[in-house]
Order: sequence, then structure tokens, then C-alpha cells
Amino acid sequence: MSALSDLLVTLSPAQRAAINLIHLSLDCFNSADGTGLFSGVERYATLASRAQISAVQAGSLPSFWALLLRRMQWPVPPKAMDARVLSCIGASDGRDVLRALATETASVVTLARMAHDEGKAARKAERAEMAAGPKVDQETGELL
Repeated sequence: MSALSDLLVTLSPAQRAAINLIHLSLDCFNSADGTGLFSGVERYATLASRAQISAVQAGSLPSFWALLLRRMQWPVPPKAMDARVLSCIGASDGRDVLRALATETASVVTLARMAHDEGKAARKAERAEMAAGPKVDQETGELL
């Protein structure tokens, strides 16, 4: 288990859901150059301030997501992310998640960034494996 995983298990469900929501936004829009207002050296400060404002003004998680996308000038996320978006904005403790997003913003963004970075190596390896094409068992000739 990583240090991040050890920490996450000590947090409340609402705090973990807040981190997952910001982690999702990073997975959707954090590229080398960034997307919308999420670019440059101040990208995480911008995300934190816009997330905090969105959380304070939102009455629900779907509203928060819509406000965050608009404030960050992000497009609709890729279709491949639909299930994750639904899971994140459908959390049953939405009010508590919004409270965590509004009052613990810096911690939420920092931990989400760490989770996103942990997943980078796995995503990079997965893309490289897909680009290499199908694997064939050398003995049997079957696709793996």
C-alpha cells in the first residue's frame, strides 16, 4: 500500500468522494499543456480557487460539476469517462462532499493530484501496450 492509500483510508467518505471528484477532473483534463484555464504554473492554484467557489455556490454535486467545468473553461468530458462522472456526482452524501470541497480545497486538490500522478505510470504503460498491438504466445501462436 502507498502512503497515499494509507492516508485515504483514514478520511471520511465525503473527503474521499471530494478527492475522487477532483481526481476525475485531472484525469479528464490534465494534459501536458493543460485544458482551458488549467494550464501554466498556476494551474493547481486556479483549480483550487475555482473548485472552492463552485462548491460554495452549488446546491448539489451535479451542479458543482457543471459550475467547475464552466469556470475552468473545460468541455464536456470524454465519453469514456461517463461512468466515473456518474459515480462521482451521484454520491449519496453530496452536501458533505460539497462542504469538504469548500473548506478543505487545498488538501483535496493536493491529494487528488497525488492520486492522478500515481496513475500516470499505469496509464502510460497501458497506452504503450495498446500501441504495440496484440501479444502472441510464442509457443502456441494464440493471442494473449
